[in-house]
Amino acid sequence: MGKSKIIWHGPVVVRDVELHIKKVIRESAIFIESESKRLIVDKQIVDTGRLLNSMTHEIEPNGLVARVGTNVKYAIFNFVGTRKLSPRPVLRPAVDNLKRVIGGFIRTASR
Repeated sequence: MGKSKIIWHGPVVVRDVELHIKKVIRESAIFIESESKRLIVDKQIVDTGRLLNSMTHEIEPNGLVARVGTNVKYAIFNFVGTRKLSPRPVLRPAVDNLKRVIGGFIRTASR
C-alpha cells in the first residue's frame, strides 16, 4: 500500500480569498458611488452639481475597508431632511440596490 501525502495550501487559499474579498469591496464601492449619483439626479437634489460631483469613494490601503460619501456639508440635510425639507436618502438606497447585484460581483471576482 502506498503512502498518502497531505499537502497544506492554507497560505495560498488565504491569499486567494483575500484578493477575492478586496475585488468585491472595490466593485461594491464603485457601484454604491455610481448608484448614489444616479439617485441624486433621480431625486432632483441637483442644483449646482456640487453635491453630485463630490460623491466619491475611497478604499483603505489594506483594501478591506471602503467608504462612499461626500465632504459637502449640506449633504446631510438633503439626505436625512430637516423641518422644512423632507429626507431624500441616497446612500442607504444605493446599498439596498447593491444587494441585487452583489452575487454577480462575487461570481465575477472569482474569475
